[in-house]
Amino acid sequence: MSLPPQIQIPIVLHLSDLHWGDDRRINETSRTGKMAVDYLREDLEKLAKKRENRCPNVLLVSGDLTTKCAPKEYFYVKQFLQNIKEIFHLDYEHICIVPGNHDVNLTERKKYVTSGSDSPYLYEKDFKEKLGPNFVKPPEEPRAPYLWRLFPELRLCVVGFDSNVLIPQDLKNFPSDSELFEKTLMCGRIGKTPLEILEEFLNTKKEEIPDFAAFTKIVLLHHHVIPVPSEEFKPFNILTDSGTFLKKLAKMDIDIILHGHEHSPFAARLKYGRGLQDESKRSTQNDMLILGAGSAGSDRLKYEEGIANHYSIIEIDNLGWNVKRDPITVWIEWRHNTKKNWKFKQFSETAWKIKEE
Repeated sequence: MSLPPQIQIPIVLHLSDLHWGDDRRINETSRTGKMAVDYLREDLEKLAKKRENRCPNVLLVSGDLTTKCAPKEYFYVKQFLQNIKEIFHLDYEHICIVPGNHDVNLTERKKYVTSGSDSPYLYEKDFKEKLGPNFVKPPEEPRAPYLWRLFPELRLCVVGFDSNVLIPQDLKNFPSDSELFEKTLMCGRIGKTPLEILEEFLNTKKEEIPDFAAFTKIVLLHHHVIPVPSEEFKPFNILTDSGTFLKKLAKMDIDIILHGHEHSPFAARLKYGRGLQDESKRSTQNDMLILGAGSAGSDRLKYEEGIANHYSIIEIDNLGWNVKRDPITVWIEWRHNTKKNWKFKQFSETAWKIKEE
C-alpha cells in the first residue's frame, strides 16, 4: 500500500461532552430558547462557508454524547451528527466516536462484569446499537482496537478506546449499591488487553504500510490521562491506569491524545522518558500532545468568567515528517461561546510542535 499522490493535511473537528438530555445539562438560554448545540451548529455552518477549502475533513467525538444513555437522547444526537456530516460533506468513515461514562448503563455494566465475558470492551453492542452502525463501525476482527481508522490521503491513523472498562475486582472493592461505585465509573480504565490489542494492530500496520511511520497517530478516549492543569488534583477524574497507559502509548509512537470528561479545555506537551535514560538513546517517539476538550453542550462548566461552551479545530501539518524530518506542527483554534450573546467565536489560537529532533 502506497500513499496517494495528493496528500492533504488533517483538519480535525473535535467535539466532546454534548450531554443531550432532559435535565439541566443542556444549556438553554431564556432569551432565545436556543441550546448551546444550536449555536454550535450555526457557527459550524458559518465556518464551512468561511474556510472553503480548509474545512475539517475528520470529526472526532470524545464521549458523553448523552446524559442518561436514553434512546430519546441518542435520537437527537444522531440528528445532530447527521447535520455536522452534511455541513462538512463528510462520509461516515471520517467520523470517529467513543463512549463516555454517561453513554453506558450502570445496571448493564454490573451484568457484564459478573457474566465472565472475556471481551475487553464494555457494552460496545449496546452503545453501537443505540448510536447506529453508520456512526460506529464494529471491529472487523476479534483482536481489533475498539475503534480504528486509516486515512492514507491525510497520513493519519485514529484509534479509539472505550475507557469505561471495569474488572470484577472493582465490584468487590466498590459494590454497585455503594456511593463509591459511580465514582469509580467516573475514573475510567483502559485495561491490559486493549493496550495489547493496540500494540499488535500498530505492528501489523507497520508491516503492511511502508510509509506508516509517517502517519500522525491520534488516540481518542473520554477520560483524562493527566490532571486538569491549574486545578487541584481530585479523585475520580483520571484513568486509574493512566501511568501504564501513557507509558505504552509513548512506546507505540502515539503523537496526539484527545479526550473530554471534565469540561475543561487545555493542551499539554508530554516528553515521556526515563530519568536515567542514556542521552544517546533518546528518541522523538516519546513526544506526545494531550488535548483536553471542554463541553460543547453542557451547562455544568468550570471556565473563567464570560466563557461557556467549547469546541476546537485542529490542523496537523505532518507533510515534512519522515521525509525532511521537519517537526509536526499542530495548530489549535479554540472556539467558545460567551455568556453575553451565547454565540461561538474564536477564543484563542495556539501552535505546538512535536517530534522535534
